[in-house]
Amino acid sequence: AVSNAEERSARNFTARKALMSQCDMHDLMWFDLDSDTRMRWFEKVGENAPSSETKLKYQRIQEAIRYWDKEHNRLS
Repeated sequence: AVSNAEERSARNFTARKALMSQCDMHDLMWFDLDSDTRMRWFEKVGENAPSSETKLKYQRIQEAIRYWDKEHNRLS
């Protein structure tokens, strides 16, 4: 049982590290953009923006972030 728990822990650790690396890459790309480009992107996904696939994906990601924040707070 301990080895299964250790394997699961190692898998979870590597999954978190992979996600953190992806986030680091995103941050690097995002912060390299000029402010006008960032503003245009937010205009594409803002509340008043027309419906689009990008806006829908953005909203789903925001919902997931809120959900996992609530779960984290609940478990803390």
